[in-house]
Amino acid sequence: MSLRYALLGLLTEKPLSGYDLSKTIEESQELFWKASTSQIYRELAKLSEDGFVEVSVEQQEGRPNKKVYYSTDPGKSAFRTWLMEQSDANINRVEFLVRTFFFDKLPAEEAVEIILAWRRQHEEKLREMENYISDVLDEDKAMTPGRLSTFAFGAGYYKWFIEWCDQTVDLLLHPEKSGDYSAALGPSGSPEG
Repeated sequence: MSLRYALLGLLTEKPLSGYDLSKTIEESQELFWKASTSQIYRELAKLSEDGFVEVSVEQQEGRPNKKVYYSTDPGKSAFRTWLMEQSDANINRVEFLVRTFFFDKLPAEEAVEIILAWRRQHEEKLREMENYISDVLDEDKAMTPGRLSTFAFGAGYYKWFIEWCDQTVDLLLHPEKSGDYSAALGPSGSPEG
């Protein structure tokens, strides 16, 4: 996915300033997509050059003027085309799994520390997501089916990852249990149930 389409998607909902776009991504989409403020402004400039967004300047009393970005018809069309494209949901480049694959090159205790750090990161992300969803629901904001489904996937992923960390730590500390974990894999090599 590119930042381009995340921005176009947000701008199809309503006009936003660069600051508002940055804040929205930070508060909601950061859980799945990260972008720095400078990346956002660079992409907005490209979108403007391509005719996908227009910019208007809003005068503000006692504060600097604010640039507000609007999605154009070509921008909405490009976003819809991207949205309708078949995407590859397969994960085929996952750095943490490459590292995990070679953990036998480290003492088990060092590998466990790495896994526990990943676990803490995912616990924090899960808490952030749960707090965000709670805040949205407390403010009586409507959660669209697409957003609800996205957050359900994210929460499920973080919960699964935490469980995977626990299993991996157990396996690293008790390699004799590898037969137990091998039995949990189905004939295709993917976890069952």
